[in-house]
Amino acid sequence: MDARPDRAPAGDPPTFEPVRAASPGWVAVLLIAGPVLWVAALIVVAFALKYGEVVEIALGVVLVSFLAALAVLIPGRGRRVREEEAS
Repeated sequence: MDARPDRAPAGDPPTFEPVRAASPGWVAVLLIAGPVLWVAALIVVAFALKYGEVVEIALGVVLVSFLAALAVLIPGRGRRVREEEAS
């Protein structure tokens, strides 16, 4: 039987243990950045409601770039998997 390294062994479930604790300065930055990002999101929503056509164009550009990335990455992954299985 082939052991699968991508599966966790039976027993206790895995737990997350950070490599190191966040420094107090970093925690403070995150506590300030959170509300600032919410305000920025509200501004973006207000812009989107006012200029809907621009948002539609931007979403179209994002969709096309996403599909182009998939078209490039999926065949590359397939080649890599075949190479790994062959070796």
